[in-house]
Amino acid sequence: MLRTILKVALSFLAGYLFINWCPVITLIRVSDMIVEFVLNPVRFFASSIAFMAAVLISAELIKNEASMILNLFQGNCSAEILVFPIHLAGVYYLSTIGLWQTMLLLSLSIVYGMISIDFSGNSRRTS
Repeated sequence: MLRTILKVALSFLAGYLFINWCPVITLIRVSDMIVEFVLNPVRFFASSIAFMAAVLISAELIKNEASMILNLFQGNCSAEILVFPIHLAGVYYLSTIGLWQTMLLLSLSIVYGMISIDFSGNSRRTS
């Protein structure tokens, strides 16, 4: 449970850092954005690392949450499902800061999280 809460906090922090470091809000054209990335390579690199971390952590959370919801419908209840509303609240708060960045982050996390679900039940890795 503590590990899941830590993942939620790290996902929120990485998403927040990505939104703050990525200059998408102030720029209008793609060429302006590319010039901004070339002139500030450290900021671009840091926002890319934060984005990748946020996508990977959020995808793992979404995968676990989807599995917990499927288990809930089968009658197996876990206390970790209480982390799901906290994760949703974090995503909502990130969307108030930067809507487009949060939509990009969430959509890639959902796609990556859903394709990594093992529906067969024969998981190679035990959590």
